[in-house]
Amino acid sequence: MSESSPRPRGEQPRRRWTTADVLSVLRIPLAVAFPFVSNDWRLVLLAAAAASDLLDGQLARRFGSSAFGSVIDPVADKLFMLSAFGVVAPVEGQR
Repeated sequence: MSESSPRPRGEQPRRRWTTADVLSVLRIPLAVAFPFVSNDWRLVLLAAAAASDLLDGQLARRFGSSAFGSVIDPVADKLFMLSAFGVVAPVEGQR
């Protein structure tokens, strides 16, 4: 049986799930809904996504991040960007 090496003093273990991760995960349904709502609601979704992105970054820096958060945050960001780009990009066939 192998023993794990002790953590250096003062080093915090990485948590599996943090508040910042929850905010990142909540951006995914916002990204999925973005193309299907009216323009008025798009502004609300965009503001909510921007606020959650700003807040999750601050929380992660202040309280630490998780391994899951380091993966899900960029995924949520890219998914929202893709969704927004799909809405605003002109479709060649509609010109």
